[in-house]
Amino acid sequence: MNILNKVTLKNLMKNRTRTLVTIIGIILSVSLFTAVTTSVNSLKTYIIEVTKEKDGDFHGGIFDVNGEKLEEIVNDERAERVTTIQNIGYAKIDAIENEYKPYLFIGAMGEGFRDMMPVHLLEGKMPESSREILLPDHLETNGGASYSVGDVITLELGERVSEGMKLHQTDSYITENEELEKVSTRTYTISGIYERPSFEGFSAPGYTALTLPDGAGPDSFDAYVRVDPMKDTYEFLEEYGDYATRVNSDLLRFSGNSNENTLNAVLYSMVAVLSAIIMFGSISLIYNAFSISISERTKQFGLLKSVGATRKQILSSVLFEALVLSGIGIPLGILLGITGIGLTFVFSSDVLNALWAGGTKSELVLRISPESLLIAAALGLATVLLSAWIPARKAARVSAIDSIRQTDDIRIRPGKVKTSKLTYKLFGFDGMLAAKNFKRNRRKYRATVVSLFMSVVLFISASSFTSYLKKGTEQVFEEMDHDITYYLTPSQEKNPEDVLKLLSGAQGVNDTSYEYSEMYGTLLVPKEVVTEGYTELMDMSYYEEMLKPRESESIVNMHLAFLDDESFRSLLAENGLSEEEYMAGEAPKALVYASGKVYDSTDSRYYTFDVVKNGSFSARQVEIPSLFEDRYFSGEERDGKLVYTNGEGEDEVLYAREEVIIERDLVLGEIISTMPMMSYNANGSELKVIYPYSAMEKVIGKPGNGAVNLYFEVEDHAAAYREMSEILKDANLSFTNLVDQATYMDQNRAMITVINIFSYGFIILISLIAAANVFNTISTNIHLRRREFAMLKTVGMTTRGFNKMMTYESILYGLKGILYGIPVAIGVTYLIYLSMSNGIDFAFFIPWIPVILAVGSVFLVVFATSIYAMDKIRKDNPIDALKNENI
Repeated sequence: MNILNKVTLKNLMKNRTRTLVTIIGIILSVSLFTAVTTSVNSLKTYIIEVTKEKDGDFHGGIFDVNGEKLEEIVNDERAERVTTIQNIGYAKIDAIENEYKPYLFIGAMGEGFRDMMPVHLLEGKMPESSREILLPDHLETNGGASYSVGDVITLELGERVSEGMKLHQTDSYITENEELEKVSTRTYTISGIYERPSFEGFSAPGYTALTLPDGAGPDSFDAYVRVDPMKDTYEFLEEYGDYATRVNSDLLRFSGNSNENTLNAVLYSMVAVLSAIIMFGSISLIYNAFSISISERTKQFGLLKSVGATRKQILSSVLFEALVLSGIGIPLGILLGITGIGLTFVFSSDVLNALWAGGTKSELVLRISPESLLIAAALGLATVLLSAWIPARKAARVSAIDSIRQTDDIRIRPGKVKTSKLTYKLFGFDGMLAAKNFKRNRRKYRATVVSLFMSVVLFISASSFTSYLKKGTEQVFEEMDHDITYYLTPSQEKNPEDVLKLLSGAQGVNDTSYEYSEMYGTLLVPKEVVTEGYTELMDMSYYEEMLKPRESESIVNMHLAFLDDESFRSLLAENGLSEEEYMAGEAPKALVYASGKVYDSTDSRYYTFDVVKNGSFSARQVEIPSLFEDRYFSGEERDGKLVYTNGEGEDEVLYAREEVIIERDLVLGEIISTMPMMSYNANGSELKVIYPYSAMEKVIGKPGNGAVNLYFEVEDHAAAYREMSEILKDANLSFTNLVDQATYMDQNRAMITVINIFSYGFIILISLIAAANVFNTISTNIHLRRREFAMLKTVGMTTRGFNKMMTYESILYGLKGILYGIPVAIGVTYLIYLSMSNGIDFAFFIPWIPVILAVGSVFLVVFATSIYAMDKIRKDNPIDALKNENI
């Protein structure tokens, strides 16, 4: 070890306080890098595992292929692994009460099927032969057909056929033109019950029962493939475009192999901004520590230069110091980061696991990979070296004489130390003295202001990052405001109030509402009220050609709903509107919700807009019914008349427009900012027009064939769903129309929770770094001014005088840090907005609460740090402080 390195080590030992705060800065910085790298790795692994558990460990599916095509798929060199399910056939079960899902579909699992596909056994065992069968649990909960393990069932299996065309599970049930052609009769023993499979589409006409192949049966298979490399999945499936295909989009998205270029652009740009914020905060923290340290060692560097030390040696000495401190700080920082994020996962894992629909075997645990630790250590080391190199390079350039005299630290120019009269009046001689000290020793003053400036930027930027991340996530995964829905069809001939009251008896029901909704049509509104955003995004040319609006009118899509009177009154009260105006009279007004959202597949971007600029206008509802006198509208117009057929394109009948078109005059009232508990909530691109249920006959006359939808907000959706099912059975009401909406929302809720945990953890860590940065800089600066304060004590400055001086300094630090920090933070916020707006269209906003918190926190931390440091200084003996150069 050379002499300069020995001097460096001695200096570190003698200046323990400064060494300690620098190490703490390194520890905090590296802990943040470690927390980010390990949490990203852990969260990514967890989400991928849950996705595999819920959706399957496959990349793409190809459906209804024959054996020859299946062999081609298996032999494709890109197919890393293939598993199959043989389509044995369909059986119509009389016990099934769901009229839109009347079949039991039998599939024979190929080799490795359970390893790749989500088959989760609830009771019993897996089939061990082709004579045993596994039934899904929703056959009973949704279909009403109850079977037990050990039951023997005989099935008449066949193929679904419509107009000579064979139908598959991907084809929904065709109520009128579908037949079942018998193929075989088979007898099965029920070996077990399993959870509803995600590979069964919600529109599938058959409940999927699983068995094992027997080497016979139809030559029809569904192939599920793992593609190597995963990113080639889309290209692989395109080559089988003659067949129905499916991409396991969530697995590809979370694995980073999605072809959603816009989504990738959003993610990469957000990661870049996040990395920049972390690097910015870390460098500012450690840089200030080294800058102050090197500033105080300027005289020492001058002495070393005077005895022959070169610039290179001085620079090497500082970098050696950085390496020594890194050797202590980086391992401790990694340990702290692992501990912190590990505890976060321990406290949040139960919450997350509880959110997934049906539970999950995967657990959110800390997963430490060598790569994530190496990245954190490398980023930490690079940050420390860069932070030390910048001030060291400046110090190395100063001549020996200037370093010894410290003329570079303190430069006084004529008039530069002059202070204002206002400073003297407010803070007296003590404040004026502090102001003059700032002006003569700008480097230390500037370091403190920069530290505060960076802390403000860090806190606001981190808060903006999380606010935009949550905003984008919530827009993509939009939350429903109800948990359970019941669809009351006209054939049930029940009063919705009675059924609502009946089901409200279930345990844990907090809120209810119902609506009649069958109208998803078109509305002709005054052209001047339609927004440009809606006009640009929605192509209404087809409707304009068919409906022929007046020159003063524009066409908008409309969702017409009739909300129960109690909920409608609450909505009026929330918006300060009159019941008489909206619920009485022969022509009541409708409430309007104008916000809309649409996903544009051409640029993979979500757009938000307002359909209309303002409410309170009259409009015409104009519709061409798709069904008229048992004939279907073909979409054509011939000789000024509308063409209707029998649904097969034959037996055409031409009707005059006035015979067919439905036209109603509607009076629209005020625009509301929030939706009530309804089916549509805030989704979709339609203008939501809401009337009270009691006004239905006045507005549309006799209701059509639409359902009355009942909505329930409950505490425990699974328990409430089970109890409501029993209530409906006891009342001889169909329970197949009862839907546990919260089950389908759980995965989205879990995703939002993951984002929130990461976001708040990130804010906390950044806030700690910002607070440590300020504390480190101010306390070190005050500590290094012990000789100065000792001198002031010897010439008679009182404790009150010191307090005045530090109050002035604290206010000046805080004001300057805020003045410079907030505009820059807003600029960073705008960059975050630009990166997020690549995929989601929403307005730029500034999170004002974090801005207010930043302003308050700056003064709080500054005053607290000053009080703490000055309390330590007051205990000093002035003579000892004047003699001591190593502080």
